[in-house]
Amino acid sequence: MVTLRKIFLLYLFLTYSFSLIAQRHIRSEVHFNKASVYVGEPIEVSLSIYSSTWFTEGVNPGNIKINGAYTVYFRSLSTSKKFDNRLYSGVTFFFNVFPYNEEDVEFPSLEFIVETPNEGGYVGIKRKVKTRAKTIVVKPIPPGINKDSWMVSSSVRVYDSWKGDLSKVKVGDVLERNITIKVGGTISELITDIEWDTINNVSLYPKRSSLKNNKSKMAISAERVDGTRYLFEKEGEITIPEIVITWWNPRYSKMYKRVLKKRVINVETNPDLGMLETVRKNLENTVVTELDKKFKFEIFGRSLKTFLSFFIVCLIGVFLVFKIGKWSFIKARINRELYRKSEAYFFQLFVKERDIKLKQQRLYKWIDQLNLEEPSLACFIGEFGTDLLVLNYKKNLVNSRNTNFIHQFNKEWKLSRENFLKTEKNYKDENSDWVNP
Repeated sequence: MVTLRKIFLLYLFLTYSFSLIAQRHIRSEVHFNKASVYVGEPIEVSLSIYSSTWFTEGVNPGNIKINGAYTVYFRSLSTSKKFDNRLYSGVTFFFNVFPYNEEDVEFPSLEFIVETPNEGGYVGIKRKVKTRAKTIVVKPIPPGINKDSWMVSSSVRVYDSWKGDLSKVKVGDVLERNITIKVGGTISELITDIEWDTINNVSLYPKRSSLKNNKSKMAISAERVDGTRYLFEKEGEITIPEIVITWWNPRYSKMYKRVLKKRVINVETNPDLGMLETVRKNLENTVVTELDKKFKFEIFGRSLKTFLSFFIVCLIGVFLVFKIGKWSFIKARINRELYRKSEAYFFQLFVKERDIKLKQQRLYKWIDQLNLEEPSLACFIGEFGTDLLVLNYKKNLVNSRNTNFIHQFNKEWKLSRENFLKTEKNYKDENSDWVNP
């Protein structure tokens, strides 16, 4: 006699068995290219997802944000690997992680959905993937090195430019200096700040820094521009001290430096000293201090609150204009032209066609619009077709006169097209915001 205890034990056994099958069907791995890194040194993280069959939809692990580090997504790569003497197909995602504190960083456990068919099947089934968290070991900055000037890079280029004639300077004149630092293998957020030294008889008025990141599929570089204005207040010989930029090259485990040499400027007298105070006040009104950076934000000369209010009012106005339909004619005309060139237009022509011969022609014209690896009917049905469509297509291969699957299964064609559009969407939805603090 079957008891409740036996039924419960059978339920546990089946649940465990299905869990093992799912674990064997999908595999995931996270690898680092280094055992440990310094603050600001990139570590390459490869996230791999494998299936014993294949993926019917694109794999998208989503945005990855890590506490204490910046994350940069580079590329994905199709791959394969053997597990238990069985070949799995997969995809590997490559990231660079830049720790910015002297503390270990955790690459988090990720949960996302993939779609793969069962072994022996061809219809994709949604499955949850969960990766394991992994710790990135962060080494402290080597002793004897100033933490404020610490920077990690594979290459550094430094140069400055001046606005004004350095050979003809008199009291009350202003010279503007910009220092550009271009680095490889890091991001702009980790480029060291320029420290402007105090100079006797000269007032300095720093400008807001400019940051820029440049990323390809294989590498990253960055640029930072710092600027200041020198106001000369007394005549005599003025020495602009040298500026030293240091960085750690992880490839050679060595510190390097670049030096912007000092400059000596002879400041001449100016009989019109009354203008000195006017110049000073003008510079003070335009200077960007660190306090301004944190608590003051202006756009086109307006405060953030004023600008946002104006922006919201503009958005409401634009919405009302489009709601009323003043631009509907232009919009409809543009949309009509674009629609007649789209895949959706050719599909509608195919679905609505009643003539059997013309319907077959419109089918192949629609297939030509799809971005398939092989622009053929067999390729489309094999990858995206419903069960009923695949079955009738196989009957057509046996009996060439059987074209029922073309003109009698509009619903199945629509479902198959939806499968195709879902796959296309996932392949196109790659991470756009690639620097995530």
